[in-house]
Amino acid sequence: MISRKRRQYKSYEETGGIPPRQTLHSRGRKVVKTGTLQQPNVEPVPEGAEVEQVDYSAHGPVDPTPTTQVLPQPDKTVKFKKKRKVNTARDHCQETDRNTGSSDDLAASSDSAPETDQSCSVHDSETHPIVRQVVPLHENNVFEAECSYDCQDDPPASRDNSEESEPLCPCTKTTVGDILFMTLSLGLRHGLTWAAQVDILKMFTSIFCNKKIPLSKPTFLKMLNAVNRSDIEYRVYCKNYNTFMGRREEWERFCGVCNKSYEDQDDGEFVEYCTDCNNPLQERQVKGKLKSCPNEICEKNVKSSVTDNLLVSVSIESQLQKFVKDEKFVNNVTQYRFKHQYIEGVYSDIYDGAVYKKYFLNDGVLSSQYNFSYNFFVDGIAYSKSGHKTIWPIYLTINELPYEERKNYYILAAVYCGDQEPKEQWFFPAFVAQANKLSVNGFKWSHRGENVTSRVIPLCLIADSGARSHLINMQSYSAVYGCTFCYIQSQKILGAQRFLMKANQAPAPERSLDSYKFDLAEVEKRKGEVQEKNRVFRGVKGNCVLGSLLYFSVIDSCPVDYFHCLLIGVTKRHMELLLMPRNKSFWNNMRREDAMTNLIASIDDGIKKIQSTTSVIRGLRPLKDIANWKASEFRSWLLFYCVVCLKGFLKEKHLELLAMLSKAASFLLQKTVIHYHIETAFRLFKLYSFYFQETFGDQNVSYNIHLLSHIPKGVLSFGPLWTHNSFSYESKNSLILQLCKSPHHVPLQVARKFLTYQSLPIVCSELARCKETVLFSEKLLNYKHLVKYDRANRLSLMQSTHEAQPLAKARTAERRWRNHAQRSAAGETTHSAEPLAKPRKDKRNDNNCVLLGKPTSRTLSKNDIEKLSMVLQCCASNECLMYDRMYYKKKKYSTEKYGLDKKSNDSYAFLDSGECVKILHILKDNVANRVVLNCKIMKIVGKPVIQIPDARFDHVVRAIDCDDKLLVNIERLDRPCYRFQLPSKQYIANIPYACTVE
Repeated sequence: MISRKRRQYKSYEETGGIPPRQTLHSRGRKVVKTGTLQQPNVEPVPEGAEVEQVDYSAHGPVDPTPTTQVLPQPDKTVKFKKKRKVNTARDHCQETDRNTGSSDDLAASSDSAPETDQSCSVHDSETHPIVRQVVPLHENNVFEAECSYDCQDDPPASRDNSEESEPLCPCTKTTVGDILFMTLSLGLRHGLTWAAQVDILKMFTSIFCNKKIPLSKPTFLKMLNAVNRSDIEYRVYCKNYNTFMGRREEWERFCGVCNKSYEDQDDGEFVEYCTDCNNPLQERQVKGKLKSCPNEICEKNVKSSVTDNLLVSVSIESQLQKFVKDEKFVNNVTQYRFKHQYIEGVYSDIYDGAVYKKYFLNDGVLSSQYNFSYNFFVDGIAYSKSGHKTIWPIYLTINELPYEERKNYYILAAVYCGDQEPKEQWFFPAFVAQANKLSVNGFKWSHRGENVTSRVIPLCLIADSGARSHLINMQSYSAVYGCTFCYIQSQKILGAQRFLMKANQAPAPERSLDSYKFDLAEVEKRKGEVQEKNRVFRGVKGNCVLGSLLYFSVIDSCPVDYFHCLLIGVTKRHMELLLMPRNKSFWNNMRREDAMTNLIASIDDGIKKIQSTTSVIRGLRPLKDIANWKASEFRSWLLFYCVVCLKGFLKEKHLELLAMLSKAASFLLQKTVIHYHIETAFRLFKLYSFYFQETFGDQNVSYNIHLLSHIPKGVLSFGPLWTHNSFSYESKNSLILQLCKSPHHVPLQVARKFLTYQSLPIVCSELARCKETVLFSEKLLNYKHLVKYDRANRLSLMQSTHEAQPLAKARTAERRWRNHAQRSAAGETTHSAEPLAKPRKDKRNDNNCVLLGKPTSRTLSKNDIEKLSMVLQCCASNECLMYDRMYYKKKKYSTEKYGLDKKSNDSYAFLDSGECVKILHILKDNVANRVVLNCKIMKIVGKPVIQIPDARFDHVVRAIDCDDKLLVNIERLDRPCYRFQLPSKQYIANIPYACTVE
């Protein structure tokens, strides 16, 4: 048997052929190319024997008459291992008779059917399933079926000659690229693994019998071409001693002329040109020089460190290069900040903060339209509830974008996964190196045919208290000098460090950059101390990697995150203390043992009857589930509910304590914050801290209570609280967990899938050929808020059939008038007996309104027509359309009748004059094509809900119904209003800017 194999292989060498590869994909299959045929895996043919000849001409039908025809014997079973196939554009249109084992007469079928009459074996009905009429197609011909819709709106393909741009079969326009992109969209929407997405592709392969659809993960990723391997750097760290062991793959920069190598160090230095011959450097991938653990105690070999701590560094520049291909991103980055009005003492965005002005004014680095800044976020995510493994991502967001657009352009800089917290000595060097390169050299791109260079600088670090002190290499908040903002000394009470306030005591001195340098110098002198606590000076443990980050200050660039401090920290702790059974004296009529349980049940009865609004991100669960509340629920409780829901149950002086905290938070969360609001919030936080200590005792004054006094400083440095918080980043963590489908190599999974899904717009432009593919993917992904989408700009897709017809008629009339004007200007005669009048366009009728649902027609009385004509300032028709819902400026509104007995009620709103109204009807005039609201005015009670010192509690007020009605244009609608009804009273609250769904 061995000698036979050798003879067989030798015979292939003698004939000059190549032995076929016996793999799972190539075994038993013949591959046909134009003009050539691979040799099948059969015994060599002896010399002089007759060989079966087949004409594989590409320009005509195949001659079915071979030179020698071998017929099967009647009494023997002939087993065909290979099937002869003619190379056609669609393999599934040609079938083999499985009963006889012989091919169809292709020449006869070609003569009987014209070339233009195509038939598809998948989508056409079959009366004879065995014998099918097929037509041989040229390999390079692509037959497109006639479509009932206008195909001129299809997105252009950049790879017309590639395999992905060919239709799957003649009866459809869907291509392989469309299948790939829709499969990728399904994987993102439903969190599918790569194996599940490949199985979907196999399903399409079995349906269309198309060999060009990938059937393996490497082929699928290669055809997507969304991730460049050079953009990901894989690092390994010892699990025992957290020491850097090496890189699995490295990209070495070298000179192509003199072949001199340049190692990319983590000190931030970067060389673009060869120092000898001054030629630009190139990159090549080399194997990482992995070694054993450098720690003498460990010396663990890297081959056995499969489960060691893993860190993946992702290229920031490559992600920015994707963003600058988006015209909307470029326009916002280069123009939005210059349209902002700078007023002294007014803070309406991050550009008004002191830190941004430092680099913007006086011809700073941010004064150029092509330079921009970013905030970065670091926090840990629990990989599972049962294990200790955590994931630490580093996110970046661009500050020069509008607030609504910042969440659409996230950048992933690094991902770590391990059982322990990452050491900042090796967690940040790769990020700092990339950041310093972008800060000094920038990245190059083309804008409107001009080559530009953009420098990108860091501005702000967003992290909770534990991560912040860890990353800047300072002692945690459990130390004596635990505050990273001032030099207050905590006291140990009942085994924990507490930050007490004393009456008539001056505040602790603030930390500054000069004092921080002095502390570092003192730490350098104490290096020889044996005990670790003696090597620390005033909370500073030593230098940190972030200290070498250019344009970044360890002291001034790390503000307080109100997500963790004010909401999850202070508000949650306050409510836990109030609901403790030992604090019954804080409540009214609390004598029975089960009084606390009954009290919570009574409060929950009122909470369950509250109708929320869809403009608020999250509703409110009962108070008995407060242990499971999210930060957004604590925010709604603090801003809207706490005072009115606890009024009558909680004693007045304790209710004032919550009201002070609520009012201070509402001041700093407004869209525009003035200097008076910051000063008032600072005084309220101080009073709250003092009375909190007096009410709950010294043992409960934690670090979060002390941090309240440092929140206003962050507003002065970076603008309102909604510009620098963790809400948008924490929502991204759920996506990170969805990307993890295996416990092995978690950072690599996250980085690859994140970059793949980040490249969806680019992949769509390269693969998608049909507009149905784009619409399907957008509708699928908009549910996850991952695709930039504007409801207001899609009138033709969302409006009902009753609205589409007048819109089409208006466009037809405008097109007819334009054609008539052009012919008249050219001197041509027109068929019209009288000149066409130019369609009148109402400038106040914008596309920010989208009417939802099926309208009802209503006939107006003469009095109603007069009122409507006065509002429209034109003659109104005697009939109008009435709607129940609408979207206006991305906010949802509804009528009073529609909101009854529903979980959410969107019928209350504020007008531009400050009045609060209840929407009774949404009317649309057929003649003017304008939307008008029939409203009822809500009367606000002048007396505030509660009295607090130094401020007026007016962001939540009591309101009563009024009989006065008002007919207003939709342009007067300002913003939604939060109205909730308690057993006997109703209240109205102003929704802060960042608390609404955008």
